[in-house]
Amino acid sequence: MSRNQNSPEDNSVIKQLEKFDFTSMEAKVYVTLVASGPMNGSRIAKHLNASRSSVYSALNNLFARGAVFMIAGEPTEYSAESPDVLIDRLEKEYLSAIAELRDEIRKTAMDSHAEHYWNVSGEDTCIRKARDLIEGARKEILLHTNTGLAPFEDSIRQAVKRGVRIISFGFVTPDVPDLPIEQFYDPKFDFGKTLDRRIMLVCDLRTVLIAGGYHGGTFLGTFSHNPLLVGLVSEHIHHDIYLYKLEQKFGKDLVDPSVQIQSLQEQAFKRWADEVKSSGSEPPTT
Repeated sequence: MSRNQNSPEDNSVIKQLEKFDFTSMEAKVYVTLVASGPMNGSRIAKHLNASRSSVYSALNNLFARGAVFMIAGEPTEYSAESPDVLIDRLEKEYLSAIAELRDEIRKTAMDSHAEHYWNVSGEDTCIRKARDLIEGARKEILLHTNTGLAPFEDSIRQAVKRGVRIISFGFVTPDVPDLPIEQFYDPKFDFGKTLDRRIMLVCDLRTVLIAGGYHGGTFLGTFSHNPLLVGLVSEHIHHDIYLYKLEQKFGKDLVDPSVQIQSLQEQAFKRWADEVKSSGSEPPTT
């Protein structure tokens, strides 16, 4: 004796299948075939108290997606794909769709945020944001800081384990010299106390953070996906490393008075350097 209504358990399964793009009738037909074995369309329609046209439409759709099979004969019968096989297939399709959605959302977010800048305030907040960006990097990190690398040590070591290449440059003595990264240090401005505290960070050539402040002043930062700012900061870090390596190669300071342009920046830096030197804190010998 056939049932004209689904059991509570069947109804639960039908609702779950509907979440995976099954229509209500398709889900009912599939559950019926799983529970009762091979049947023809007329018997399924009678079992579900549904029209034959709606049942055969559902069977055609289920057959097209591989959820049921046709058994040759007269009349044609239908058999359900194994629930385990179907669920495995649905899981793969679902995970693939999620991965595609994630990529598309990220692209959209990058596009919509490309011209945006986010400001952060306070040294602890800026360092925390820098750590977040380091932990999200996948390929390469460029880091230029005179705050030292200790605040980022754990995040850097985790990134290295993920296979991220990390290139660091600074003007102060490395405080974590054993980090497994490419670490460049130019001591010529390490006067015991730098003019300011600074962090410049570029992750995967897609995200940038610049932060800093003068001693005793407010520490402010900005991070962005803006490609212009990303490129400018990346170039700045590259140029500092290039200059350092060139000076190592030729054994002399290449930025001597003959190439300086007497800008306000140069003049302010010279005044600071002279003040530091006159106070008795000489640059270290190398």
